[in-house]
Amino acid sequence: MNFLECQQELDRELQGNLENPDFLAGYKSWLNRARQTIVALNPDWPFLQTLGELAIETDTIRYDLAEDFVKINPEEVHLLTSRGRLVYLETKDFDYKVRTLDPGTPTHFRLPGYQKIEVFPPPDSDTVRGEGGIEYEYQKTFTTDLVFDEDEHGLPPHFEPILLELAAWRGWKFLRRNDLATEALNNAAMLLQAQAPHLEILKALNVAPPLVSDKAEQMGL
Repeated sequence: MNFLECQQELDRELQGNLENPDFLAGYKSWLNRARQTIVALNPDWPFLQTLGELAIETDTIRYDLAEDFVKINPEEVHLLTSRGRLVYLETKDFDYKVRTLDPGTPTHFRLPGYQKIEVFPPPDSDTVRGEGGIEYEYQKTFTTDLVFDEDEHGLPPHFEPILLELAAWRGWKFLRRNDLATEALNNAAMLLQAQAPHLEILKALNVAPPLVSDKAEQMGL
């Protein structure tokens, strides 16, 4: 769904009126805050993970990481030493694309800051000719707030019900329907917990476990 379709779905949920400018402003705010909540709950959501590739060049030490780079996933990298922003990594922790050479060349990498990676020793021509490169899995940034009707929310389709429930929660609170707000929040928490059972979703959202358990039992979960 794009931003307009999300607003229309939320309008149906809240039994509101898209022609009412107060409601319309609320929809936009509640949906954007719902997106932010989902992302903030877990930086390791699969939809925030992506693969980056670097082609190495002869005698070139420093390379730019992807523009949307946040951090290399710690489970994908073995950290040998950390001094402030300097992180030294083992070559074997990357998929080093060298077909004809010993994969131990270059010997190591480091990240000076957040957007650069350095390779030591500087790759020689033999390494480059061997199609050397670095492949790294990293966490990417999430898009800024939705503004235009045609904007895409950027979440996987199965997160759309969660997005709408969290937005409805804020909407019902605005309308002072605490009973329906509680129901929407519990629905969102159950759906989120199903996506990431290892996370303390209930605690993060401040949802009462009995309410969630009762609702889950009713739904056969």
